[in-house]
Amino acid sequence: MLLKNATYLDASGQLRHADIGITGGRITSITPASDPTGHPASETVDCGGMFVLPGLINGHFHTQSNAGRGLFRNMGLHDWGGPGVQGELQQRFFTFLDTVATDDELRTICMRAYAELLCQGVTFTQDSGLGERPVRPLVEAANAVGIRAVIDAYDEIGALHGREYEHVHFGGHLPEEEDITDETLAAAVEARRAYDATFMTHCLETPWRKETVLERYNRSTVALFDDHGLLDAQTVLFHGVEVSDDDIRILAARRVSLAHCPVSNLSAVAPLGRYLELGVNVCLGVDFGYADMWEAMRVAYYLQKDRKGGPIVDAETIWRMATINGARAYGLDGTLGAIAEGLAADIVLVDATGAVLLPLVEREGFTNTVNNLLIWGRPHMVRHVMIAGKWVVRDGVLTTVDEAELNARYRSIAQRIAAL
Repeated sequence: MLLKNATYLDASGQLRHADIGITGGRITSITPASDPTGHPASETVDCGGMFVLPGLINGHFHTQSNAGRGLFRNMGLHDWGGPGVQGELQQRFFTFLDTVATDDELRTICMRAYAELLCQGVTFTQDSGLGERPVRPLVEAANAVGIRAVIDAYDEIGALHGREYEHVHFGGHLPEEEDITDETLAAAVEARRAYDATFMTHCLETPWRKETVLERYNRSTVALFDDHGLLDAQTVLFHGVEVSDDDIRILAARRVSLAHCPVSNLSAVAPLGRYLELGVNVCLGVDFGYADMWEAMRVAYYLQKDRKGGPIVDAETIWRMATINGARAYGLDGTLGAIAEGLAADIVLVDATGAVLLPLVEREGFTNTVNNLLIWGRPHMVRHVMIAGKWVVRDGVLTTVDEAELNARYRSIAQRIAAL
């Protein structure tokens, strides 16, 4: 395949103009548009009027949570399922996922969530699922829709580690703070020794979870995990809001990655500037009951505008969090996250014909392209998406499944949930 006349965003955030050759699912050539490519192309796509971007990478997600949108509004995590009408609805929703929904219904819920990500240009997602069921529906849904995913296998890591799927891999799970005991810590240590995989967990998301560990161990969660050798470059922690400076220094020293979820954590704000200042690799996640990666980028950017006198986090840094940093977090730097020769052809074509992104200024020492994409870019501007050189979205519509039929099935399930 040849992407002709491509105006693409390079790893430094600069716009470049080239023809991009793709063979065997990878970018094999990037040549000036005026030069003959010599690239044999089975398909040639004129990219005029579009920006060519790397696929976005969602660092944290709970796929099934989309089916419970609005049920958890204005309620703290530790109050979920509590007394009252809303808590009762939440309990019924979790019961539906755990014991009532069929595998086909769960697969439909997951396919719909993955489809929503793909159509806005997210080509890779982490997924922590939701509920007590096996992860098989998530795997089948990701395979059906065609998205790349690393799925948190929880207790199934032993059975799933090493399983070969085209775009789906599995990670292990460190204990949640409310589940931390001497026994679960020992089991996590054993699992880390046994499986060469990314291990992940929610960490210091709320004061309640922070205090839970402090009361039991008189240590922060980060320090406790570090004491047990559970932190390294194959560890991804989600949230990291209630951290101390010492915690951040430990994460930096151990090369741990953090998945920053700015929208779901709006009750407090993670010290993003400090993480970056101390060298922690930070990626971006949409988390729970929410899937707008473009808005997550904007919120992350707005929240850090000279916050409390700390360092200003620029738009280019936020863009890296949503692309190359996500690849690095899950051990895929050098494979995903940028448009460069040798990397996977996970590419998003965004409509550039509208006036909303203008003016675009490119000068020596100055560009506003990423800034304008970040602030005024919207999911509906995504026209085409490819993963490993294969189209998964054309003209805003999935190519891998019948989207109208999928939406009809999902609507039926949503009506059942609304009637719980």
